[in-house]
Amino acid sequence: MDRSGGKTSPNISKAAKHLAPTQSELTTLHRHLITQSWIQYWEDQKTINSKLVLLKSTPTAWSTANRSSRRQEILLARLRIDHTRATHSHLFKPDLFEPPNCIHCAYETFTVGHIFTCPCLAILRHTHNIPDSHPQALHNSSPNLSNLVPLI
Repeated sequence: MDRSGGKTSPNISKAAKHLAPTQSELTTLHRHLITQSWIQYWEDQKTINSKLVLLKSTPTAWSTANRSSRRQEILLARLRIDHTRATHSHLFKPDLFEPPNCIHCAYETFTVGHIFTCPCLAILRHTHNIPDSHPQALHNSSPNLSNLVPLI
């Protein structure tokens, strides 16, 4: 019966069942909408010069995120977002108010980017075939990522 109390045709009921999306179709649509939302958010980050957006153009999984240990994964992720204990130690110690200077050249504030530009570390970078460019060295397609992890 329909809502008005009358009988419905069996053919209409069957047709209505075929019009309703399946659980699988709803899941696929939901994932697509979430992905589109992430892509839009990622595009918006490009306007504010996000550090991670400089290294990665799309919000997809890192193909290089399959390291042999979780510790290596964490180190690589922290290097990519420029948040390491070495560069941010002043935030954990109440007596330090400024970021540390480079222990090798003592002129520059020690940042992840400085590791790739410090003249005192140039020989070490070249010995391990690590590029002098921060984005190039930590990019997903960088062939030298495996050389970087043991160095740090």
